[in-house]
Amino acid sequence: MNTIPSTVPLRRRLQELRRRIRLLDLARSVCLFILTAGGLVVGAFFLDWLFELPWGARATLLALSVGIMAWGAFRYFILPSKKRLDDETLALLVERTHPELNSSLISALQFERQIEDPANTESPELMRSTIDDAVGRFSTRHFTDAAKAEHLKRPAIYALLLLLTLGTYAKLRPDHAALFVKRMLLLHNDPWPPDTTLVVTVPGFEWKENAEGVREFFVPEGAVIRVQVEAQGVIPPALRITKRDLPGGEPVTIEVGGRGDNPLFDYRFVRVARDFEFYVQGGDDDDTYPTYRVFVRTAPRIDELLVDYDYPDYINATGLEDRTSVREYNVLAPIGTKVSLHFKVSAPLKSFLVLLDGEASTRELEPNRDDPTSYDWTFVLDHDLLYSYKLTGANGAPSPEAPYFNVSAQPDLPPEIGIIMPETGYVDATTHATIPIAFRVHDDWRLGPVALRWDSDRDGAFLNRIVLEGEDLRTDDDGKTARAFHAFDLSSIQILDEEQKLRALRAGDTLFVRMEAQDTRSLRGDRGSFGPNHATYPSPIVLRVREGPEIERDLSRLQVRIREHVVRVDSILVQVLEKLNLLVAGDTEVSADLPSDQAFRELVAAQSLVTSGLGEADRGFLRIFDGYLFNRLDPSALTENLIEAICRRHRQDDAPHGEIVAAAAADLSAGVNEEEAMGKLVRIMDLLHRTAHTTAPKMDEALRRAGEMRAPGERKMALAAAQPIENDLVKSVRALLDRMEDWEDFQDLVRSLKDIIDLQKSLHERLKKVAR
Repeated sequence: MNTIPSTVPLRRRLQELRRRIRLLDLARSVCLFILTAGGLVVGAFFLDWLFELPWGARATLLALSVGIMAWGAFRYFILPSKKRLDDETLALLVERTHPELNSSLISALQFERQIEDPANTESPELMRSTIDDAVGRFSTRHFTDAAKAEHLKRPAIYALLLLLTLGTYAKLRPDHAALFVKRMLLLHNDPWPPDTTLVVTVPGFEWKENAEGVREFFVPEGAVIRVQVEAQGVIPPALRITKRDLPGGEPVTIEVGGRGDNPLFDYRFVRVARDFEFYVQGGDDDDTYPTYRVFVRTAPRIDELLVDYDYPDYINATGLEDRTSVREYNVLAPIGTKVSLHFKVSAPLKSFLVLLDGEASTRELEPNRDDPTSYDWTFVLDHDLLYSYKLTGANGAPSPEAPYFNVSAQPDLPPEIGIIMPETGYVDATTHATIPIAFRVHDDWRLGPVALRWDSDRDGAFLNRIVLEGEDLRTDDDGKTARAFHAFDLSSIQILDEEQKLRALRAGDTLFVRMEAQDTRSLRGDRGSFGPNHATYPSPIVLRVREGPEIERDLSRLQVRIREHVVRVDSILVQVLEKLNLLVAGDTEVSADLPSDQAFRELVAAQSLVTSGLGEADRGFLRIFDGYLFNRLDPSALTENLIEAICRRHRQDDAPHGEIVAAAAADLSAGVNEEEAMGKLVRIMDLLHRTAHTTAPKMDEALRRAGEMRAPGERKMALAAAQPIENDLVKSVRALLDRMEDWEDFQDLVRSLKDIIDLQKSLHERLKKVAR
């Protein structure tokens, strides 16, 4: 029996092709379904985000989307699955893909079906041969390449891009994705966030949200409420704050401008006095959440502050009386003052705290028994401090923050001593000298005792003391300043010798004199004492006791230097006179820019040297004069009269020592005996002082006036007027030199006589020894 060839191997290859076609169709359906679903999601998202659809619209859109998704599932999955793919159809697909098969594959499948048909008119052998040939050729060949994937590429790319886009957005904005799910799938009514979100805060206050969602907080009367707003997202150019007074007030809109790209806005409600509520809007954030409701509690305040000052006795001793009921917050009083602050508050308080030194410490005050709105704070002022206060009313409202006020303690400083004379700290003196000591003392409140102390030991106790009073101490009316003068007589001073016995001063001793000034610190009254009086002791004056001839020799050497200095001044003065005469005799038409102007400047400079040189000579000769006078190197009535006159003037006048000496010398110069040493010195002192302080400055003034004349002719006239003054100056200097030379001759004569007397004494002593 002839068997029918089997086409099973061919059908297995076609079955593989069928599976591939089904898989590609499924993949394409998935992509199309994703595109459909993604398109619905994107469309619904934009519709809801742009128009914020109400619940009904979102429900309708959800139902419509579900219907479209169901149609898409039927269209892309169910219908393609019902599509029949028989072997012959697949064979035709393969042969279209591979034309070189020449219909052999389809013929083999058709011959397999026709070979058993009795009505078949074709040759069975030919059919078997065709089937065998096809099976032999195609049983191991795969036909899956006949199923092309080109129709899948575009949907797959689009679906992948859509999934990436949706996934990226959901990762970047999970809040939007979650909100979309809530609104479109779960149909919640959560709103979409606006482009602008305003975050409103009220720093410094704690609020509580009530059942209506309103944030409530309490503030004291007069408080400043700062509203800070941060704009997140799109920054609007301005904000609107809507404020409404409670109860029943009309809304008032306040516009708050922005600052460019700065997202922060700031506004202050100042000195609030009544309840109100407010909310902030800006951009598309136009809701009224959050609304803040402010309740104002009347804050306590200080209606009156009175200060009493009970000064200590050392202040009352100055004539300053106690003060009461002074209206001031800043306290200023001398140290040791009893200060009482009396506060009157506007209402009963829960607490009254005094804050000291920036809240470093506090003091709670108790109300007065007879008046619960009155408080007292009393203390003794002993240092500076700052104070403020914090009130808490019975209603719990705190007072507005108060500034800090000063409590200043005026210090009680030690007295100050300014030494006037002697000008140096070391003075050479004889045992019978009188040392003029002058000094000025000052205390910030009132002076106490003023005295001189002395000791032969710099580190001694300085127990010897002279209290200056009467004519020796001239005190100002306020008792704070005084001028002390004392003629310290060394002939009356005694010191302890090595055996602790008192003896008079002698050459070689050193005496230390110290000035003393005290205040009235110990007068404290019922405030107690802060210690003894302040006492000030500047460095002591050192008095070196020497023999008279030693001091005289030093003064003679100084006299020689001063005379040589005056000689130099005289030579400059000659040049000044020559320049002056040349300028007066010069051409009156010479311009100020020509050499005559330079000559005038040289004249002025030379005259300035003359004036300063004479002043220096005057100061130097004053030392010689004081040395002879106060050391009594020429013991005479004139010496005693001068000492008395100079000391009297010092006690009565504040003029410098040089002017006082010159005035005394001028008063006595007319009747002095120039045969005496002191008489010669008085005449020299008088002439030198007048020359240095009257004639020379007069010439300076004449040259100054000439310098103000810009016209050459006027300047010439002014210089001509100065010629007599300059001539007088030349005569005075020449007379001064003559007197100085005469004084030096006199000193030489005196020293020669003293040498002869000393020689005679020496011979006499030797003769006495020979006679014995």
